[in-house]
Amino acid sequence: MSADLSILSRDPDLHSGDLVFAGTRVPVATFVEHLKDGGDLDDFLEGYPTVARWQALGLLEQFASRLMDEVLPAGAAPVPQGATAAPGARPR
Repeated sequence: MSADLSILSRDPDLHSGDLVFAGTRVPVATFVEHLKDGGDLDDFLEGYPTVARWQALGLLEQFASRLMDEVLPAGAAPVPQGATAAPGARPR
């Protein structure tokens, strides 16, 4: 992912070089885990006030853009709503 430097930064002296929101010590992984656990954006921003709303939204836009460009390239067939497995995959 080509990161916008105003949104993200990496410094070997912060969190062992983990990707963080620029100008903060908040790892991007913390944001991702928060969302995966069902948390919402407002709760995250309240808990990490050094992260600006535009940074979090910008990161989500970058994730969405990468998903659209790399996972579902132009011209690819869309994934049917409710699909849980790749075509041809065996159920567990």
